[in-house]
Amino acid sequence: MMEPMQRSSKINSEINVSKLKRNRKKPLTPKPHKSRKIKFWTCGLQGHVSRECEQKNSKSHSAVGFCVTNFSDARDHNQWILDSGCTTHMCNNESFFEYIEPYNEKCVKLADKSEAKVQGHGKTNFPAIVNGQRSYVHSNKTLYVPSLSYNLLSFAKLTNLGFTVHFIGQSADIVNPMLDMKLKADRVGDLYLLRTEKKKKNTASTVSTSMDTPSHGDFQKSHARLEAKRVELSRSVKFLENNSLTPLKEYIDFSLYYDGVIKADKEDQTLSIPAPINSEKLNTPESNDDVTFELEPHLSISEKPINSEQSCKRGRGRPKLIRGARGRPKKIYATPKEEPNENNSQNSVDSTDCAIFAMGEIAMESALKGESSQDWLKALASEVKSVLKHDTFDLVKRTENMELIGSRFILRNKYGSDGKIKFKKARLVAQGFGQIPEVNYCQNQTFSPVARLSSIRMLSSLAAKFKAKIYQFDITTAYLNGILEDEVYMNIPKYFDLALETLIESEKDEDLCKRAKQILASIKKNNMICKLKKSLYGLKQSGRCWFSRLNEILHDFGLNNTKSVPCVFHMKNNNKSTILTVYVDDILMFSEDTKMIDLLHNHLSKHLNVKYDGIAKNCLGIEFDQKNSKITMSQSNYIKELLERYNMLECNTVSTPMALSTKLYSATTPDDKLLYRELIGSLNYLAVCTHPDIAYSVSKLSQYLTCYDKSHWLAAKRVLRYLKKTINYGLVFELDDKVVYGYFDSDWGNSQEDRKSYSGYCFMLSNSNISWESRKQKTVALSSTESEYMSLSDSCKEALYIQKLLSELDLGILCKQITINVDNNSAIKLAENSLFHSRTKHIDIRHHFIRDVLEDGKIAVKHVSTSEMEADIFTKPLGSLKH
Repeated sequence: MMEPMQRSSKINSEINVSKLKRNRKKPLTPKPHKSRKIKFWTCGLQGHVSRECEQKNSKSHSAVGFCVTNFSDARDHNQWILDSGCTTHMCNNESFFEYIEPYNEKCVKLADKSEAKVQGHGKTNFPAIVNGQRSYVHSNKTLYVPSLSYNLLSFAKLTNLGFTVHFIGQSADIVNPMLDMKLKADRVGDLYLLRTEKKKKNTASTVSTSMDTPSHGDFQKSHARLEAKRVELSRSVKFLENNSLTPLKEYIDFSLYYDGVIKADKEDQTLSIPAPINSEKLNTPESNDDVTFELEPHLSISEKPINSEQSCKRGRGRPKLIRGARGRPKKIYATPKEEPNENNSQNSVDSTDCAIFAMGEIAMESALKGESSQDWLKALASEVKSVLKHDTFDLVKRTENMELIGSRFILRNKYGSDGKIKFKKARLVAQGFGQIPEVNYCQNQTFSPVARLSSIRMLSSLAAKFKAKIYQFDITTAYLNGILEDEVYMNIPKYFDLALETLIESEKDEDLCKRAKQILASIKKNNMICKLKKSLYGLKQSGRCWFSRLNEILHDFGLNNTKSVPCVFHMKNNNKSTILTVYVDDILMFSEDTKMIDLLHNHLSKHLNVKYDGIAKNCLGIEFDQKNSKITMSQSNYIKELLERYNMLECNTVSTPMALSTKLYSATTPDDKLLYRELIGSLNYLAVCTHPDIAYSVSKLSQYLTCYDKSHWLAAKRVLRYLKKTINYGLVFELDDKVVYGYFDSDWGNSQEDRKSYSGYCFMLSNSNISWESRKQKTVALSSTESEYMSLSDSCKEALYIQKLLSELDLGILCKQITINVDNNSAIKLAENSLFHSRTKHIDIRHHFIRDVLEDGKIAVKHVSTSEMEADIFTKPLGSLKH
């Protein structure tokens, strides 16, 4: 009986097993597709489609927390982590380095067996809490590894230096009794992070953990600064709304897709209106093509308006999925054709990257037909009025063999400091490019001097030293005052009759109206041309004629120009100095006797149409702030216009104008799409006016004006990022008792291409820079001593110029002997010893004049330590702390 029952149960069990096998579903595995090149978005693998994806169809746990990890957030990126497995200190932030030197090993191996590239090693200075106070910690031979997510402090290196580490609860003490030094580290998860700020009470209530979370503002702005957005699964995060693990749904404002352009609310950077993101977009793997801020995303733009935000269903006019730079929607709508961008990296240059505001000349035809035609007619009449009042020309009949030049009106909008149109300006100009040498101008009589910018800074420093103010005069239509000695014949410009008619209708001066009517009647006759009597704008000799006229007027007042700078005038009245500088039609002056200001104003008004602006506030794009016995020169408005012109108003700032690791090389062919030359020219004006801190960077970048590429463009844009941070910086001149003194330095073999050295110097008066220079030396130096010696030659020439100028101003007491500081003893000994050296026989003889200058006692050379060398900034890029 037992055997049949056992057999029956066995049969039943086999039947049940076979049923289970039949009912069991086969595991979902990717099946080969007809096209193996298809790549699915969710898993990133090829060879299958959406319905066959095992990763998509696999069931996950019901309660999952998503958290966005921001590896490029500035706060996390600069943290220092204690690492017991690290053999040396490693840093990812170049600004922490005082200097960076080449390193033998190109890569270091990390704990996950990956390799990270080493770009050098050097001395770091980073903030930390030392003995309870925020200070800076110095560390030598730290590796520079930019790819690290965090900075690493090596246990082994710390113990070698005599430190001991004590772990106490959720913190660690790093103590060195010999140095009387104590650092703190806080436990964050499984890591110990060096404490860099004094600990504050944590008031965050979003996550129940001891971790120091980013602030509310940092969390909301995190994605705007992401280099890579990572979505991680975490079971350790509890959400306090119901204290349980629930799926974190991600929502985005519907307005972000308005007009097909991703936008962000700049006020609070929140993304929170219930219009859910497509789930496939959340599951899409990271791509280098994802675009964040600064560059315009490439989107599919619908011709029809996207459906209202109340409706989440797809419909006509709404693509299946709006993607930035990848993915293809089911419906594509016709849009204007654009040239494809071959380089989709985040550093690629877009047309918006180089947008220039149209602030140039206005076409005459469009101006006279537009809404502001009456304003432009008034501007034309005003210019013709000035021409007639100055008796600029006579009308004569044209004869044979007359060499004529053309003329025209130029229309421009004049803008105020707020960027709005202040008034409309018309200017009558002669087309001087048609002049013939020795016929209507002398070829060697076209030079006209203007004041050096160092002279203007010298004026500011002297005014601060004498507790005086700087005053400003502006000469209206300055060139029309110059008397022309050559015979120049010019055609009557187009629209001149229209300008005369407008002037006759509006002018109240009867004599001027009579003159205008006579000219209007004459020009309607044929063969009438202009014979110029005054130096009209555009002529090659106009600048020289104007300066000669101004020189005569100032000499009549008693002012004498100096030989070293013809545009600097001076006089003494009752032992009180009056000094004046001229830059074309702008005059800046100061006087110990304030009565001289009114006397000069009255004298100029007799001969010229002068505008007295009072205390100088803005001249040549330089802003003057004269308060509390201090004079500040800055160019914040100029920098703002520059940032706006190159779409850099919202850029991230940096602490230095050039990175320590920057290495530039000549490109084979210049990239004409980039406005590199224009940008360098604009930066150069800042570098020679009020920003010596960018002098080296601009000088270095200007060497590639004919051989630049994207790397040079990005280096130039970094200068703009630095200028945004230092937009309110300037030169501050204040009262002190010091005489003129200077610094010079050189960087031996600075250039990677020709191994030429870099020279730099600066001279100080009234506690600020009055003169500086940064440039590459013309010959290769065989040693650092030789490089310093040639740099000393350049600085001595500038010192002699300053000495001569101050002597002519009868202020020689300020520079009887100018001391120049240097950090190279060998260069001092070489300059002071006139004996022949075999080491120096190849040095150009022009550099040896230093010895004569030292023997005469005009210059003194003094040694200072490298840490006190002020000219270091003109020879090489520096770290953020030293810069």
